[in-house]
Amino acid sequence: ELLSNENVKVTLTFSEEIKVLDGWTKKSNIEYEKIYTKEYKEEVITFKDLVSLENTYEFTVDAKSPEITLNKENITLEEDKDEFVEPEFEIKEDSKYTKELLSGEVNTHKVGTYILKYRITDEVGNYTEKEVTIALEETP
Repeated sequence: ELLSNENVKVTLTFSEEIKVLDGWTKKSNIEYEKIYTKEYKEEVITFKDLVSLENTYEFTVDAKSPEITLNKENITLEEDKDEFVEPEFEIKEDSKYTKELLSGEVNTHKVGTYILKYRITDEVGNYTEKEVTIALEETP
């Protein structure tokens, strides 16, 4: 099962009572909980029922937001001369992701400062936001 959102609470509910799961909080005789924070982890747990039959359960926890590095966080352009090209991102992510412009636009015909806000979201919903400042100056 793939889980997300930076702090992930995993609850395991068994059909019968089991022996203690190390590293997990016992909620009842059949229910255990564990919280994962800001990590991506493939977990394999081994547990025993009351007659010592051993079972395993595998799952993946994705509680890690994508890491973003911009080639430039501040860009300077000249009015009516330079064309705006979307900034390049280096994105470190273990799964597929999408990039979207949340706010802002650049008018290359009007001097001013423009702030663009981007969001990178991985396939399970973890996201990171980054702002880019564009300064449009008068052409000399």
